[in-house]
Amino acid sequence: MRKLIQLTILTLFLYGCNLGDLEIDNLKDLTYSPSVAIPIGSASYTVKELIEDIDDQEVEINEKDDLSLSIIYRDNSSFQISSDFVSFGRIENNINYNLGLIDSEPSPVSTTIPIPKTTFTLEFPEETGGDLIDSLFYLSGMLSIEVTSTFEGTVDYIATTVGTKNINSVDDFSISSTVRENITDLNQTSLSNFKTVLNSNNGKNEFEFVLEGNINIPVGARTKASDNLDIKIVISEIEISQIFGDFGLTEVTLQNQSIDLDFFEDFSSTGLALNDPKVKFEITNEYGIPIKLDLSGMTARDNNGNSVVLQGSIVDDGIEINAPTKAGETANTQIEISRANSNIQDLLNMTPTNISVPINGTTNPDGSPGPLFNNFLIDQSSIEVAATVEIPLDVKMQDFSTEIDFDIDDIDLDDAESLTIRVISTNELPLNGSVDLQILDTNGTLLHEILNQIVLKSPVVDADGRVSTPAQSTTDITLSREGIDAFINGSKILAVVHASSFDAENDTFVKIFSDYQLTFDLSLSGEITTTIDLND
Repeated sequence: MRKLIQLTILTLFLYGCNLGDLEIDNLKDLTYSPSVAIPIGSASYTVKELIEDIDDQEVEINEKDDLSLSIIYRDNSSFQISSDFVSFGRIENNINYNLGLIDSEPSPVSTTIPIPKTTFTLEFPEETGGDLIDSLFYLSGMLSIEVTSTFEGTVDYIATTVGTKNINSVDDFSISSTVRENITDLNQTSLSNFKTVLNSNNGKNEFEFVLEGNINIPVGARTKASDNLDIKIVISEIEISQIFGDFGLTEVTLQNQSIDLDFFEDFSSTGLALNDPKVKFEITNEYGIPIKLDLSGMTARDNNGNSVVLQGSIVDDGIEINAPTKAGETANTQIEISRANSNIQDLLNMTPTNISVPINGTTNPDGSPGPLFNNFLIDQSSIEVAATVEIPLDVKMQDFSTEIDFDIDDIDLDDAESLTIRVISTNELPLNGSVDLQILDTNGTLLHEILNQIVLKSPVVDADGRVSTPAQSTTDITLSREGIDAFINGSKILAVVHASSFDAENDTFVKIFSDYQLTFDLSLSGEITTTIDLND
């Protein structure tokens, strides 16, 4: 859109017709007078040709069957939530196991005392709290079992962590070992390719630890009532590949997405109204967690620090992201923010250069996922968000302006006394356009200005919304001697382009069609003290 307005109103007749290459010092043999008009050239463009030159790789132009146009801006992002949503630190459980023996005299013979098969219920806490874990698969981790005995003699034992097993085995992980009096027996196992199945009890994640074995009392040894086994079970350095459970109702911050709209950079923040802009999100979710999005922080900002916050039913009601029901599958969600459910027109009418979208949400918004555990997280999974800003060229402009500046160092007018550029436009675009030209020096000081030069006149838009008869206008832009001196001493021209659309005062929106044509014919007249050789 920026190129469309700039090129049609100013750039075409300044650049496209080679005025920037005009060097009057090099003209010889023919003296000009104010009554002589020399054609400079003609340029004719369709709207489609103009917008194909938009210098923004992020922008697409969509042409529909009826030749109406839309500007499309796309932005893609991807984020993961596993490490932030469910995490485990060092998990440690301690057991002080006293068999209830009595003090005895030294044994005259070797004696074996059986340790009955005993089950202990231990906790497997999750750091964020409130998540009921059904099962988890390890990328890595370490299981340590330390046993210290105060019995005189040795203890042969079998320790089993119920529910923890190699993924290629049906048997729970178990160790058989022997511990001596007042010596700690340490056994460690890598949990890579292991899984743990947990139980839930009153909101806690639990697993069972089973101990059995024999106490070997040698001749002359005795038992004491205080004898016991101290057992420490530690699971550490946990990294999860998959986890299943009920992750509850949890507030989560997923990611902040930022959409840069560079094509609005040079626009004023007022005067433009877009009839039906939309922002669309296509979300692909690989996590088994439905999430209700909160878009209340979505904010548009322009270059002047102004901002508008998204409001409407789409904010009030929230948006639920669908979730797959099986690991390895995906679920898609389509979101459309439009004038029907929000104030998106206000956000985009301010010509923002950035839209920030804090993506916050609530997991399992409808409560527990079901009678069976069916939430899941996979370490390589992600949520993909494809954002599309769609701006149909169905607009209303009133008191709209934008600024363009360009260097004039290469234009030589030393021998001109006065100079007039005649611009004849034949216009099918439903836009009126005028321009204020300011000649500035290297410090930005104003040297000369030419105000309110009408360069476009809008044709009438018919009842079917199309223009059938183009409008023609003629404008003479004159540089006096004072203006030429400013031109010679200046370094750039600042052009303030003012635009209004057909019947904007009556709140009429107009569509821009790709086949609309704009033609400029330029001629030059002036009082020049130099002659030229036309054959050079």
